Amino acid sequence: MRAVLRVQRSALLVPQAAVTDQQGSYVVDTVGTDDRVAKRSVQVGERTGTMWMIEKGLQPGERVVVEGQQNLRTGMRVQSKAFQGNGE
Repeated sequence: MRAVLRVQRSALLVPQAAVTDQQGSYVVDTVGTDDRVAKRSVQVGERTGTMWMIEKGLQPGERVVVEGQQNLRTGMRVQSKAFQGNGE
C-alpha cells in the first residue's frame, strides 16, 4: 500500500544508476553541449521508484550518464543516446 505524503511539482528526477555515492557525497557524470564529460556534485532528495530526486547541482535538460561511468574520465568526448528507462 502506498500513500501520497506530498507532491513536489517540477521535480528533477534522474535514474538511480546515474548517481554515484563517493564517501558520503553524491556525484553524476554530465555530458555538455560539446559532448565532453564532467563530474558534478549533486544534492539528492528522496528516491521515487528507480529515480533520485535532485535538489541541487543539476538543471532541467542537462544530460547525465546512466551506464558505463567507470570507463569515463573528465573531459572525455562521448557519443550519447537517449536512456530507455522502465517507465517508473
